[in-house]
Amino acid sequence: MKVLAFHGTDYDVAQKIDHEGFISKPSLEHWLGNAIYFYIDELLAKWWTTRPSNKFGTTIKKSALIKAYISVEDDRVLDLRKLDDYNTFIKWENEYEKQTIEMSNKMHTGCPIDFKEYRCGLFDSIFRDKGIDVIAGCFHKPNQPYFTTDKIHDILRRLELTYTEIQVAVKAEKQKEIITIVDIYKQNSV
Repeated sequence: MKVLAFHGTDYDVAQKIDHEGFISKPSLEHWLGNAIYFYIDELLAKWWTTRPSNKFGTTIKKSALIKAYISVEDDRVLDLRKLDDYNTFIKWENEYEKQTIEMSNKMHTGCPIDFKEYRCGLFDSIFRDKGIDVIAGCFHKPNQPYFTTDKIHDILRRLELTYTEIQVAVKAEKQKEIITIVDIYKQNSV
């Protein structure tokens, strides 16, 4: 797999990344587990720099994009855009669910599992236990503020076409082998 991808951040942070590498900021709620995130769509990376979340610890003063190639052997990738990989993922999710239920029963907590934490833990386990260094995921979220029309639901229903946001998560420990920065550039607002 070799893909051109974009990481939005503050310009000063981008300069530091260029010299020292990325830092993956741990969270229990990351979409595809604890990793370094990129968008395939340059405009989405640019949009993200206008709406950073405090939970990622980045304050954007001067918006910047890091343009990079993500290169990794196919057997080290879980690409959820591909049917075969998605079917493998379903198998792994079923295994993880059984392990999680068994752990929960052992602890006798009786607490419901938080969806975001469950998803993050699932992908963390895939990185840790399945020999995966890169995960590509598609997200269908029709209520995103980056859509230019409020009639998006009508269009989705009528045409049966949907926009899916694609993110690529890279295992932080493998970044030097996988990520090749091509360019860093300041952005104007979206």
